[in-house]
Amino acid sequence: MQVQQKTDSLIARELEEGERVLWTGRPVANRRATAPVTLTFMILTAVFGAIGLIMLILAIIFTTLLHTRGGADASLALYITGAVFLFMALIYGILAATIRPNLRGTVYAITDQRILSISAGKTLIVYSFTRNTIGVISRIERTDGSEDLTFAVPNRAGSYGYNNYGGYGNYGGYSGYGGGGYSVRNLAIAANAGKFINISDVREVERIVRRTFKEI
Repeated sequence: MQVQQKTDSLIARELEEGERVLWTGRPVANRRATAPVTLTFMILTAVFGAIGLIMLILAIIFTTLLHTRGGADASLALYITGAVFLFMALIYGILAATIRPNLRGTVYAITDQRILSISAGKTLIVYSFTRNTIGVISRIERTDGSEDLTFAVPNRAGSYGYNNYGGYGNYGGYSGYGGGGYSVRNLAIAANAGKFINISDVREVERIVRRTFKEI
């Protein structure tokens, strides 16, 4: 009951006069979502790590087989370059592991005018998608029971936010992170804007979105 009251309260604060709520929901359980950018960082980790290891192996080979000044210089260059690539692989690996938003404070709503995605924490982040920003609708149903509905590209959303310390502002699309700045949490939330993550009865929610915003 308290969870539903909190959901209703968050949504009610965002509604315009006369705006009617058609559906509300929130992610089921506490599954941590994978941001699209996470896959990119994982690929970069693998690529930079592989290149770094190859360079270090070549450096060891050069050091072992070539006993000339030129061989020593080449080995040193390979050692340094390989170390840089491995360091970058480490950075990308850390980013891949951390850019995963916790969905505990996330609330979703469909009204007769727009779709809302609200993330409540130290900073309240709201993404608002109107009819002209809702694009191709796609549904994912997984064997583990988790279901996602994607309906927009994040950088086309209208978003705004304010923090608990009084800051307030209006922002456009992907760059709108409220008063919290470009934190890992905000980047991860922005990367997942434009979709409902791990919701119940995704097919019915898809029908509501199509009926409200796609049918003329």
